[in-house]
Amino acid sequence: MWIKIEATNKLPTKRAGHSCSYYPNDGSMVIFGGGDVFGKIYSDLHIAEFTGFVEQEKEKKEEGIHKQIKLLKNKVEKKHVKVMDRIDALKKFLVLMEKEEIEDYIAINKELNKLQLEFDKRESES
Repeated sequence: MWIKIEATNKLPTKRAGHSCSYYPNDGSMVIFGGGDVFGKIYSDLHIAEFTGFVEQEKEKKEEGIHKQIKLLKNKVEKKHVKVMDRIDALKKFLVLMEKEEIEDYIAINKELNKLQLEFDKRESES
């Protein structure tokens, strides 16, 4: 992945045939010599320092990861709330049913309790 970096000092001229080395211990790159398209030969030395840049990029990536985790967590919480709302609504419905037909209420209540237990078990495992 390429990232555009804005230079703060004078840039070396465009060139080819130069030597270039990167020193990861101190985060610097050295460019020496080369030449341009007009035949001019360079014997100059340029040092680019990237200190702090790698750390900044890592921080940006970590921030992105934390944002993604937060979004996923919010989605899970919203789904949890929806499921709990549905269970509450079913319980209210069952209470109303209880007044009419006891047999249907008992069968549906057993199923609802099974669903609640499964939901609680999944939640405790994650």
